Formats: sequence, structure tokens, C-alpha cells
Amino acid sequence: MRQISLRALRAHWPSAAGVFLTMVLASALIFASGVLIESGLRESDPFSPTATMLPAVMGSFGGVAIMLAVFVVSSAFAASLRDRRREFALLRAVGATGRQVRSLISTEVMAISLAALVVGSVAGFFGATALVPLLRSSGIVEEGFAPVVSVWPMLGTAALLLPAAWLAGRLAAREMSSLSPTSAVSTSAADARTLSKGRITAAWVCLAGGLAATTTPIFVPGAMGGATGAASALLFTTAVALAGPALVLHGATWLAGRRLLRARAASVLATANARGYSRRLTAAVVPLALLVSLGSVQTGVNRTVAEAGAQQLGDAIAGDFVWQGSPEQAADARATLAGLPGVTAVAEMETAMVQVKVEATDEDAPFQDGLSWEAGSVLMLDDPSGLVDPKVTEGDLGALDGPDAIAVDSDGLTLTGKGVGDRIDLRHPDGSESRPTIVAVYDRGLGLGGLIVGPDGLEPSGAAESPAVIVETAANAQATVLRAADEAGLALTPVEDSVNAATEGGSSDSRLSNVLLMVLLAFIGIAAGNALVIATRSRAGEFALLGRLGATGRQMRAMLGIEAALVAVAAVALGTLTALPGLVAASLAMVRGFSLGLDPVFWAGLATAAVVIAFAGAAGARLRVRT
Repeated sequence: MRQISLRALRAHWPSAAGVFLTMVLASALIFASGVLIESGLRESDPFSPTATMLPAVMGSFGGVAIMLAVFVVSSAFAASLRDRRREFALLRAVGATGRQVRSLISTEVMAISLAALVVGSVAGFFGATALVPLLRSSGIVEEGFAPVVSVWPMLGTAALLLPAAWLAGRLAAREMSSLSPTSAVSTSAADARTLSKGRITAAWVCLAGGLAATTTPIFVPGAMGGATGAASALLFTTAVALAGPALVLHGATWLAGRRLLRARAASVLATANARGYSRRLTAAVVPLALLVSLGSVQTGVNRTVAEAGAQQLGDAIAGDFVWQGSPEQAADARATLAGLPGVTAVAEMETAMVQVKVEATDEDAPFQDGLSWEAGSVLMLDDPSGLVDPKVTEGDLGALDGPDAIAVDSDGLTLTGKGVGDRIDLRHPDGSESRPTIVAVYDRGLGLGGLIVGPDGLEPSGAAESPAVIVETAANAQATVLRAADEAGLALTPVEDSVNAATEGGSSDSRLSNVLLMVLLAFIGIAAGNALVIATRSRAGEFALLGRLGATGRQMRAMLGIEAALVAVAAVALGTLTALPGLVAASLAMVRGFSLGLDPVFWAGLATAAVVIAFAGAAGARLRVRT
């Protein structure tokens, strides 16, 4: 069977090359994420940006990349093998057993996967290295950072992708290996119109899971509920992938009954093909729908989080002006500003980096203690006049009277079972540790951060930085205060401008986020185009048969154009519909009022990309149309 597998790979090298490319790209994405995550975890200084920010950024990217890679790789192998059903049927007819067919497919899948894994790992390392300048300019890593080379990222990539590829191959071979030789030879080239009960059940389960995820903000408001609601897009897309053939079949049947499409031979052929090859069209529609859905959700949720942070920070600060400077200037600046004519109250805020462990270490898994610590920031608040309102929902902010008291954002306590009176663990940059007691829980964590302590709360480490003094003025005294502060050499910024500057972030941060998103979308786009090319290339016999029946080249090109239009419209519609519930859920969970967060310009770009890919995949068959 090994020789037959090698000959089959040579005979079907175009589709094998397409699947190989998809596997290489998936391996490169996961391997690059693993290299950068491991490099951050191995950083000697646990409070450096490399140790605190790099694992978080690349972990978020890697998590999405893993889900997409497993999904796309499985679809690519399934689509490639599905077009070879007649070959497998012939093997069954000449005496091959079902076990031999499964062994043949498994050998091919593993040969492609292992070779692609090696090439993808090399490409992933170079990709991680190429990303370093952008990470450095964004402040994610320090000068002199270089990715760490080890075997663990490759092992992790293999553990994630090889089982997905093997399972896709086994599922694709199940139909042919279970048929008798006689029925295999007589099998029609058209796709089966009925889905298995297991597939239908899985589709309903994913749909129900997506609907449940969209209702999360009702029970878990805040960032946690918004993130869970946004994740519904992947569940809805999975449901579409499972039930796709039935959806395409019903949609094509409805279109076939429209008088407008029955007037031309090309449209009749296109709808007939959609009905007969619903699985083939699903393999083309789903990746493009995922392209639209993921891009819309990622950009929409980012905008929603930024808007929620701006709202919460603006609502929390009741003063008129903000002064910002160095830690050495903070005490003198506060005293000077408090003594200016027209100033009625001042409050001081400083932030510091800490490591936080909310949940206790599992006694049965003490080796996981290192993974329990998370990087975070703590806000030191000295506000006797109440200019800053974190919106306390439990406890009393006035109890922040020493280093043993702390207030925690409600999102940070979600699903932990902790509240007022419980303790959390803090680790400071100087190596000291503390276990303050939670005295208050508040809701405006997106604006103020996840932890708040009193004036003495940072004394163990003395690591406060980024100080700010909030100034409240008397009525009609703002011009007087600004003039006096300027004479004292202190630059004041209106609260609104300071909030916008704090929540918008730098252009380098948005550039990094956009680059990472573009990488994911490019991967999905290439995989979708590859699926379309494979599907189109396998239709040479169909085109030849249509030519013998009298179809002209012009009619077949028009048929391909209509099919591409159907694929594009279905992909854009399904991608948008699967993204909207998650965006609505994120908005309801985090933003006051309603703000969908969907960027119309970016959505239009995604839709255009889906249309271009759909028509480009169909255009590959134009030169092969022969009558």
C-alpha cells in the first residue's frame, strides 16, 4: 500500500501540493506563536515587557491560529480526498478491503503532513524572527531580544495538526471503505444529499452552543461576558460547516425555481451543479465565510473594548484637568497644584507592574504554580475627595487604608468564587510577595485596571510609575488654574483629552494588531483559494461531458461565473450573519448604550476579498474548458 500511496501522490500532485501548502502555512503560524511564547516565558526578568506582554499577545494570537489551523487543515484534506471517491471505489472493486483503503489514505495524509510540518517549522521560525522589529517598536519586547530555538514548539505543532489531519483522512475514507465493491463501482459522481445523523446532531449542538454564548452577557456582564459572546462566531461557523451541504442544497433548489435563473443555460447548469455538488461548494463557501466572520469580529471587538475603556475611564474621573510627569515630580506637583487659587480638590494616581495569583495552587498539581501567576498592573489611588469613582459593587473603597487591603475588578474574580474578605497573592518587581485582603469589588476595570490599592499599598516594592494628578476646579476658575499652573511649570491637560490619549493607544500597538490579523486573514484566504482551485481542477471530466452534450465554452464560462457569484454571496452573507450575534453580545456586555463596533470600510474590504478569491478560483478553469 505504501507504493500505491506514493504513486497516488504523484498522480494527484496538484491537489497534494495545495494541501501541502495549507499544512505548511498552518504549521508556520502555530510554530511561530509557540517560539515567541516560549521566548517570553524563558525571559529571566519576570517583570520585563518580554515576559509580561509577549506571552499574552502571542498566546491570544496563537489560540485563534490553532482553532483556524485545525479547522482549515481538516477541511483541506477532506476536500482533496473527497474528489477521489471514484479512485477509492475502483480499489474496492478490484479487491481492496476497507482497512487497506483507510491505510492508503492514512499513509498519504501522514506523508504530506510530516513533510509540511518540517517545512512549516522552518518557515515559522523565520516568520517569528521577521516579526521581532515590529514587536520591538510596539514595546512588546526589549532591545536585543531574539527568539529561543527548542524542540517544544515543533512537538506542540505536531500534537495539534497531525491528529486533525489524520482524523480528516479517516472520515473522508469512511464512506468508500464501508461500501461493497459492487455499490462502489455504481456510485454516482454527485454528492450524497443526506447528512449523517452524527453530523446533523453536531451542527445542532454547535448552533445551540453559539446561541448560549450570545446570551452570556445577561449572566456575566463585562469583558468576560463580551469575549464569550464574541466567541459564538466560531461556533456558528462550525455549525454552518457541518450543515453546509444541506444549506447549499436547499438554497440551490430555491434558486432553481426562480424564473430569472431558468431563462439561460448557464444559470440552469450552475444551480444544477450546486444541487448535485453541495459538499464541494460548502468546502469553498465555509473558508471564505470564516474570513469575513473572523475579520469582522476581531476588529469589531477591539473597537468595542476601546470604546468601553474610554467610557469607563471618562465616567470614573470627575475632575477637570490631569497632570502627568515623572515619579520624582509627583509629590511636589500635587502639593503645588493643591495650593493654586481656584483648585478645590486633587487626587493622585500611580501604576505599577505586579504578578497576580487569584486562585490557589492545586495541591494535586503543584508544578502548575508558575502558570498561576499572571502579569497585571495595580493602581495606587490617593483620593480623599472622591474624584475617582471605580463604581464599587461590593465592599467599601474607603477600607484601602494600608498595604494589606486591595480592590479587585469584578471581571478578574469571574468564575473564581472569591469576593470581599478573601485574599489574593501579589508578587512585586523587587521579589517581595504580599497577600492583601479584598475589601471592595468594582466594575470599571477596563478604564482603571484590574487592581486598586491605597496610598500605602505599593510600599513593599516602591515600584510606582506613571503618576497622574487629577485637579478639580471651582466654577469659572479653569482659565485661572491653567494660567497659574503654567507659571508654576506644570502642564495641565483636560480630562477628555487625557482619556482619549490613554484609551486610543499608540499607532505602533494598532499596527501590530493589524499585522497579526492580516496574517490570519491571509492564511484563511490562501486556504479558501486553494480549496476552490482543487474543486475546479477536479471538474475536467464534467467540462468534457458538458462539451460532448453541446455546451459551448461561453456557456461554461458563464456557468463558472454564476457559481463563483453564488459562492461569494453565500460566503459574505453567512460570514456577516455569524459575526453579528457576537458583536451585539460584546456591545451589550461592555458598552453603555449600543455600539456594534463593525467597521464598514474594513467589512467592505473583507467582502471584496471574498469575492475576488471566489472568482479567481473559478477563473483557473477557463483555459481548460474544451468543447
